[in-house]
Amino acid sequence: VACQGVFGLRCSTSSQASSMLAFIVSLVAYTDPAEELYGIWERNMGTNRETKLQTQYHFAYAQHLAPYRTRNNVTLLEIGANTGDSLYAWSEYFSEPGATIWGMRYGVSDSRMKKCRAGAANCAKVHIHDGDQSSARDLRALVAAAFGDAF
Repeated sequence: VACQGVFGLRCSTSSQASSMLAFIVSLVAYTDPAEELYGIWERNMGTNRETKLQTQYHFAYAQHLAPYRTRNNVTLLEIGANTGDSLYAWSEYFSEPGATIWGMRYGVSDSRMKKCRAGAANCAKVHIHDGDQSSARDLRALVAAAFGDAF
């Protein structure tokens, strides 16, 4: 039978063999969420890549954000978006069409913004808001832009 000896197990029926094969395929296809996020960051971070990747935040982000990754209508706000490369990474990570990514930048002109390399559909999800994170008025304006008057 096909799965004799695999992981020290023996299958006596073709049904058990099929189940074992499906299990092995799922192991081979498994992608560690932190490694996947690392790869997305690596593709999108440009010149900030080394600093961002060395912090290893991707381990914590992947653990806490993975349950929301495939949900539609996710909105992510990033304060301190700087030149936007992390926003583009988030747009690829939250790949559902209904996801929106908002970033607040301060003192960064449009001409200094990085080019989005996450694909047209993902790049269209990114919105930039100019403001100062120490200003309650600017933070309220960001939340209103991202969520409407509901907040």
